[in-house]
Amino acid sequence: MLIKLLPEDQKMHLLDLAKLLTLCDKPLLWNGLSKDELTSDTDLDALSIQQGERENELLSDLVQSVASRLWPMSNREASIENMLKEKLKASPLIKIDTVENRVQAAMAVLKTLLEEKCTDAPAVPKIILFQLILVALLDGKISTIKWSLLKEIQRHYQLQDFIFEDLLERAEALNNEMSKIISLVLE
Repeated sequence: MLIKLLPEDQKMHLLDLAKLLTLCDKPLLWNGLSKDELTSDTDLDALSIQQGERENELLSDLVQSVASRLWPMSNREASIENMLKEKLKASPLIKIDTVENRVQAAMAVLKTLLEEKCTDAPAVPKIILFQLILVALLDGKISTIKWSLLKEIQRHYQLQDFIFEDLLERAEALNNEMSKIISLVLE
């Protein structure tokens, strides 16, 4: 809903950031195997990120809300996923799935996405951050990795803490109300 208030270039930027948020803390797989299931025959270059159905639906909804024939989303999504995988592959296997390593890899991709992304309109960063908080709340709570990315986005756009906290509070309230509505409808 608020996405429609964003300028066209910022809509695409929001989608890129949302894609990164949905991937940053998902399980890593090698040829469909988790880290605990790896064998000496496993191709370690075949790293993939297990995406959830809910996240894919959310991203699809976001894309439809800003649909434009100029944006080949599948290529952009793959590019963000590939950037994240490449950053993760640079880590030792024993550390690849640690929170610290996942934050570091996601931050590197985030910094690439945020390069030269500034705006003069004061509402734009607030809308972007609010929407991203809603994306992060999809699982009901915000993971450490997602929290780190959200705080970095806050710093990038130079939003004060009280604004971040207010946006977080509003997003949590909206998320709770939506959960109640869904429960009521499904009863």
